[in-house]
Amino acid sequence: AQMVSNSHEYNEKGLPISPALLFIQHASVQCDPTISIGKERISDIKAFEEAAWRKALVLPPSPPHTVMSTAFGHIFSGGYAAGYYGYKWAEVLDADAFAAFQEVGIFDRGVASRFRQEILERGDTADAMDLYVAFRGHEPDIDPLLRRTGIIA
Repeated sequence: AQMVSNSHEYNEKGLPISPALLFIQHASVQCDPTISIGKERISDIKAFEEAAWRKALVLPPSPPHTVMSTAFGHIFSGGYAAGYYGYKWAEVLDADAFAAFQEVGIFDRGVASRFRQEILERGDTADAMDLYVAFRGHEPDIDPLLRRTGIIA
C-alpha cells in the first residue's frame, strides 16, 4: 500500500502514467474496508468511500449517487483479474527488454540485432521464455518497470 501511495508522485517526473489506473489502484487500497477500518460496520458506503478516496484524489470526486467500490466486481470475477495480470506481465517484459537498450545506448546495433534475431525472427518457434532469455541473458526482471514507474529509484 505504501508503494502505491508513494507512486502518486511519479507523474510529476514526466514518466508515463494512466491516471485512471493509478486512481483505481491507490483508491482501492485506501477504500478497502479490511485495510482501512478492520471489522467496523460501514453504515454509509458513499461517505466512507469519499473520505477514503480524499487521501488518493487524483481525479475529481465521483458524481452524487455513484458508489465506485461496489462497481468493481468485474475485476474479481469473470477473468478480468487474469487479463489485468497479463497486461502487467507485458509491461514487465517491455521495461526489461528496453532496459537492454538503455544499458548500452538505445541505438546500439548489437542489442537491436540480438532482439531481431532472438525474438522477432524466431517468432513462435520455441518457448517464449527461452527466446526472451536468449535475447536478454536472463529471465524478465521487474526492477526496470518499478524504476520506470517511480516505485523504486
